[in-house]
Amino acid sequence: MKSIMQEASSIMKAIEKGWEAAGKPKEFSIKVFEEGKKNFIGMTTESAKVGIFFNETVAFKPERAHYEQKQKMRQQHQPQRPAPQQPQQQQRVERPKEQPQRELRPTSAIWTNEMIDAATNWIRGTLKSLDQAALPFTVAADNYQLRFTFSGPLLDHAEKEQQLLRSLSFLLLCSLKRTFKRPLRGYKIVFIRS
Repeated sequence: MKSIMQEASSIMKAIEKGWEAAGKPKEFSIKVFEEGKKNFIGMTTESAKVGIFFNETVAFKPERAHYEQKQKMRQQHQPQRPAPQQPQQQQRVERPKEQPQRELRPTSAIWTNEMIDAATNWIRGTLKSLDQAALPFTVAADNYQLRFTFSGPLLDHAEKEQQLLRSLSFLLLCSLKRTFKRPLRGYKIVFIRS
């Protein structure tokens, strides 16, 4: 008679692992040495330990013989491949490498009128919520940058204003991504105070 000791988070899991490790015998007996303990969250603090006792069987040998027999059958049924021929040496004609020409980015504005209008309306709404609706600003698009130039300060404190403008830039870009459902990688929104 052989025995295997197995640990797992629960008794059932330990029995199953031990049974599989023993080769799935048809007849076996189990002895529980320790029950698993769990904390209040349900995580295992101590493993369950069981012993599996079984009679040794010769169940593995026929499986191995069957496996070896399948391997031999596969080898016999594989088509015979001819020996690889040595490739004939070919003369290579050296051609000058052509340098791929870089495609120039289009000089036209990347910001569409719809995107500029949406951004301008978003800024107007934000200024209104900051009680700065009367603050005039201009908008200019240059390649990937969209510049908002304010004619006066938004806040009295310079550092807080800088932090506010950074946050507004990020939020406006996220809003445009969501509105137009397209990635805006490389696009920047710049706020300038004149």
